[in-house]
Amino acid sequence: MFAKKWDKSGSENGKIQFTITFNNQEGNMETFYGIMAAVGLSFVIMFFQKKNKQNAWTGTVKKIVIKEADYNSDPEYSSTNDWTSQTYIHYQMDNGKKGRIHVTTQQFNQKYPDLKMGDRLIKKAGADFPEKVSDVG
Repeated sequence: MFAKKWDKSGSENGKIQFTITFNNQEGNMETFYGIMAAVGLSFVIMFFQKKNKQNAWTGTVKKIVIKEADYNSDPEYSSTNDWTSQTYIHYQMDNGKKGRIHVTTQQFNQKYPDLKMGDRLIKKAGADFPEKVSDVG
């Protein structure tokens, strides 16, 4: 579909030139559309990550769900699998909206060792995760 060529001889100031040549017009357009789709998807992902990181809110923990790793379903896969138990913290913001935080159980034990239902959380703009601000009374 395409050929790559490194050219040191014709380079100016010792710079290396990289050229991609396409054998046919259809391959050229398919590759172009593929690259544009990847770039567009990257921008969409970056936008939502940045938007989520800029959010600031306060809320209450409603439920904590721990999903244990299931290594019994496929012993061959589990011997090489690095997947660990997952923890989901379901919360309700003060404005009534609901959300969920997904972390590994190891991260949960490090960040929120004594978190329980009813505890208050505050997520500051720019922070990846909220902080626990108060215990249930």
